[in-house]
Amino acid sequence: MIYSYLSMILDGLRVTLSVVLVSTAVACIFGLAGVYTAVIRALPDLLLIEFDGGQILPNRIASAQGWGYLDINAFMAGTITLGLVLGAYLSETFRSAVLAIRQGQIKAGHAMGLSRTQFMHDIVIPRMIRHAISCFRNNLLVMLKVRALVPIIELDDVVNRVSLASAATRA
Repeated sequence: MIYSYLSMILDGLRVTLSVVLVSTAVACIFGLAGVYTAVIRALPDLLLIEFDGGQILPNRIASAQGWGYLDINAFMAGTITLGLVLGAYLSETFRSAVLAIRQGQIKAGHAMGLSRTQFMHDIVIPRMIRHAISCFRNNLLVMLKVRALVPIIELDDVVNRVSLASAATRA
C-alpha cells in the first residue's frame, strides 16, 4: 500500500536533496566571506527561516528601483536561509583550515615569488581542503538536521511527503 506513494516520496527526496545541495553552495560562498559570522550564529535558525517578514526589505528596494513586487518562493527562501546559517559555520571551518597550514609552506611560496593567484591555487587551497574536509562533512550533517525546519515555510520535502503517505496508509 505504501508503495503506491513511492513516486511522491521520491519527489520529496529530490526537493530535500536540492535544498541541501544548493544551500551548501550558498554556504560555501558566504563561508568564504566570514564577515557576518557573529551576527548569523547568534540568531536562532527558526527566526532566520521565517521568510514572510524577510520579503519586506527586498520589496522596498525593488519598489524604490521601480521593479515592482518581488515574490520569494519557499525553495529560494529555504536555500538562502540555510546557506546563510551554514555559511556562518563554514567561515570558521575555512578560517581554521587556513590557520592550520604550516608557516614554512607559506614562507616557501612567498620565497618562490608566486603571484597571489598562484599562491592561493598551489599552496593555500590544496592544504586548506585537506584540513577542512572533516569539519565540512560535520557541517553538512548539521545542515541535514537544520533542514528539518524547512517544512515550516511550506516547502514540500521528503519528511512531509512520508508523513502524508504514512497517514493515508497507516503504515
